[in-house]
Amino acid sequence: MPCDASDPDQSMTFDAATGQLKSASGLCADAGKACAHVDILQLVKCDASSKTQQWTHNKTVVKVPNHFASVGCKGECVDCYFGGTGNAGLYGCGGSTNQDWVKTGNTFGEDYAGKKCMSQAPRK
Repeated sequence: MPCDASDPDQSMTFDAATGQLKSASGLCADAGKACAHVDILQLVKCDASSKTQQWTHNKTVVKVPNHFASVGCKGECVDCYFGGTGNAGLYGCGGSTNQDWVKTGNTFGEDYAGKKCMSQAPRK
């Protein structure tokens, strides 16, 4: 989804204490219970105890800098699908540049395409 600074679901913060990616609308990014590859990351009511809402953010890994890896779905990362032209989804951590997320203001944008934002998800 193209970045829109006025969209509260695109204004994301990473809470290092809980590992959650939280939108300004109060929802959290969730990898989903199936831990399957999905082409749209969900935004749901925040639950700090849910492992599928916990992420690690590593800025220094050479292979995939600035990636978000799921705690509950081992080996899965937030990914901008279709080589940076699709939505933010969940895909195997593989070192591709479409898993490189950079924060500008309060918005995490996909560095590879430069025009996609992390959240566009259906709400639950």
